[in-house]
Amino acid sequence: PLAELRGRSTVVPQVPFLFTSSIAENISMERPDSEARLAHAAAEAALGSDLERLPDGLATVVGERGVTLSGGQRQRVALARGFAREFDLLLLDDVLSAVDHDTEQRLIHSIRQRASGSEGRRPTVVVVSHRLGVLSHADHVLVLHEGRLVDQGRHRDLIERPGPYREAWLVQQDEGEAS
Repeated sequence: PLAELRGRSTVVPQVPFLFTSSIAENISMERPDSEARLAHAAAEAALGSDLERLPDGLATVVGERGVTLSGGQRQRVALARGFAREFDLLLLDDVLSAVDHDTEQRLIHSIRQRASGSEGRRPTVVVVSHRLGVLSHADHVLVLHEGRLVDQGRHRDLIERPGPYREAWLVQQDEGEAS
């Protein structure tokens, strides 16, 4: 049923909405999660060092829409919210756009760990991104150009053949964005 599918799906948007409450409450969304589970989700979302610098760690209250946090921190709190849930489908909408390269690599590792599943369950993870270094880890890439599907395949194949994916890859390589 559609309601069950929605209940087993997690969407993490590029521009997340955070509430005027603690980071823990923004991650748990009022679900009765243990502090250990919240801390684990925060660690998976590469928030550990940020939480150490904040005055109250997970209990730190953020302003409406997370105004006291940087863009990357807001994205990672939303990612931790997604990681705190059980899911069969995880949709990540450009959630790595505001993070530095090192943090991106840690997050890619966490996402890959989540995608590999546990207890025999392997969720589907859909990543939307303009940063092709992120997509280089995907099993399958769909290339959209001007709203149309123009190519698909593995990253290594897409960078070998002419098209918008290869062009974007070369530009990002020149800019030092892709790894």
